Amino acid sequence: MTESIQEKVKVALKNPEYKFRTVNGVAAEVGIDPANAKELIFQVDNMVHLHRRTKEGDSLYTTRDHYYQRASIWERIMCGVINRVY
Repeated sequence: MTESIQEKVKVALKNPEYKFRTVNGVAAEVGIDPANAKELIFQVDNMVHLHRRTKEGDSLYTTRDHYYQRASIWERIMCGVINRVY
């Protein structure tokens, strides 16, 4: 994968229209297949894999910076209590 696609994945995770992203959402925005998107998501520095999931059961991802900019007080408290990103 090229550096530009990796950067597009990082930008997609930080998209201000979304608080958190699914693999399929990132894949659609970047224009790659979901398997490649998932692989690239896990290569992003400071990637956060949330504890909760979508209603459909899909995992949620973001970057640590984006999480702290967008997370509510309640989400931050839960993060401290369960020692995981809620």
